[in-house]
Amino acid sequence: MAMNANEEKKTGKLQWILFVIVIPIIFAIVMLLIVLSVMGMNPINQLKEAPIVASFVDSKDEEILQSQLDEIQKESNNKNTQIENLQSQVSQKEAKIEELENEIADLNVELERREETLLTEEEAIKKMSNSFSGIEPKIAAEIIIEMEEQVALKLLEQMSDDERGKVLGAMNPEQAASYTDSLIERKSAE
Repeated sequence: MAMNANEEKKTGKLQWILFVIVIPIIFAIVMLLIVLSVMGMNPINQLKEAPIVASFVDSKDEEILQSQLDEIQKESNNKNTQIENLQSQVSQKEAKIEELENEIADLNVELERREETLLTEEEAIKKMSNSFSGIEPKIAAEIIIEMEEQVALKLLEQMSDDERGKVLGAMNPEQAASYTDSLIERKSAE
């Protein structure tokens, strides 16, 4: 039992030294390092420069860390350059997209104009075919022969079957056959 009391006294003294002296000193050192870091001083680098501490610090490790830091900096610079290049490519592509969208809008406007023109042309051809119904077939045939072929074909398409037959009958056989073939081709293409 005497040994237990001796061991407890040694353990008690060791604990007392640990709690009263060692832990507060460690806490004070850590707090000092934090305060100095916040103030802008780098106490660890300053300790490395101290003559006694410098002998414990391995300069090879420091050189390795510095070379790794340099490599990371180079990679960072390369990545930044790549990012800038990609951003300029994106800007160029966005400009091209905007240009193409403007071109599409212009083409849509042009298409609408052409559709309107076609509608007015179709209306004019319908009116013309109505007016041809009152004309004598021989005169209508002579007029149609003098027209542009596509317009003449559209006009013939708009006429009723009887009127068309009379007008084609008033033409010479070669012209009538040519117009008839063209009309058949147009019908089959639809």
